[in-house]
Amino acid sequence: MKARKLKRVKFCLPVLRGKQIRVAGWFNKWSPDAAPLRWSARTATCYTHVMLPAGRREYRFVIDDHWCIDPHCPKWTANPVGSLNSLLQVRPYA
Repeated sequence: MKARKLKRVKFCLPVLRGKQIRVAGWFNKWSPDAAPLRWSARTATCYTHVMLPAGRREYRFVIDDHWCIDPHCPKWTANPVGSLNSLLQVRPYA
């Protein structure tokens, strides 16, 4: 069986310091506690890295317990609860 290759994907969001920011999606079974973002004073952003296989991946940011789409992601898709998820296409390695 061939092992799936994973790509390191960075999620980041420019926000005011002091906010609790997490990312939830297909890759962590929609658990916001699985991928908290860290604050970077150098870039004034919150960020995290997630290892993902190639394919279409849906996700949302959770900011102080409020679920929202990524405002910097140009693609969204409807979800089963009547709101939107941000959509990321992870390209396979060549």
